[in-house]
Amino acid sequence: MAYRFTPFVLPMRAPWQGSLFERLPNRLVRQARCRMIRSRFPALIWDNVPEQMSPATRVWLRSAFVPLAQRVFDRTSRRFWLTWLSDDSLNQLKRFILVFDQTGQPIAWAAAGAFEVDGRRCFYGSSAGVDPAWQGSGITSSAARHLFLPALGAAAPRTLYAVVRTGNPLVYSAWQAGQVGRQPIYPALDGREPPAAIAAIAREAADRLGHGDRLDPTTLIMRDCYNDEAAGLWSKRPPCDDDTVGRWFNDNLTAHDGVMMVVPFDPAATFAQESMRLVQKRLGLNTGRSSRRASAA
Repeated sequence: MAYRFTPFVLPMRAPWQGSLFERLPNRLVRQARCRMIRSRFPALIWDNVPEQMSPATRVWLRSAFVPLAQRVFDRTSRRFWLTWLSDDSLNQLKRFILVFDQTGQPIAWAAAGAFEVDGRRCFYGSSAGVDPAWQGSGITSSAARHLFLPALGAAAPRTLYAVVRTGNPLVYSAWQAGQVGRQPIYPALDGREPPAAIAAIAREAADRLGHGDRLDPTTLIMRDCYNDEAAGLWSKRPPCDDDTVGRWFNDNLTAHDGVMMVVPFDPAATFAQESMRLVQKRLGLNTGRSSRRASAA
């Protein structure tokens, strides 16, 4: 008896979701990958920003995206974000995801680059944020997952090093909560000096930002790395439900300082945890804690 294999392909979006994407600019939808975030929010993903993101889309972003970014980082200027959205800056990215509400307004984003250091593959989290009205809804973590998991799969079976410059304790706590494996996260809050391989990754990331001279390789603290804005990024550093993390950031960093985080991820262990998370989600179980205090959400 002969059998014919018929591949099972999941639809990109269900019919009832079509109207949500129809509210977005057609030129964006045509060149990006369409996905739903948390089953409610339409999102567009550029998997290769230098080649896929057209000049017209870049012009649109400089108009529509900047107000969102300024709401999230409330001390930053329009000039700051126009520099981040310049062609030179965008062409350094690998992937970009933009999330919209059900009226077609952008409410969240995540952007990432990629590089290697001595054969170690690195995922660089360039920027991410969510409109204050939607903070605590899980949009940012869901959006970032759409960028990180493909990079993790491409790196397998080798370790993937997530690298993030941040002055936000929420970001540190979120990566700390998502990391799987026995390899430690740096900077270590107990003061342990990072090994040479970790310091080399941090130095490469800092050099790519043009701030290599501001990185202390023994602590991974970057002094004055946000000095493009006189007031820093926020009117007040975001609080964190992990008091140890929040205290460390407040005690060691000024408004213009940041750290270069390096977080090793084991692909097998991480995908196993991701599978468990999806099962728990299907069963309606709690899949993890938020990195933000309930009172601040």
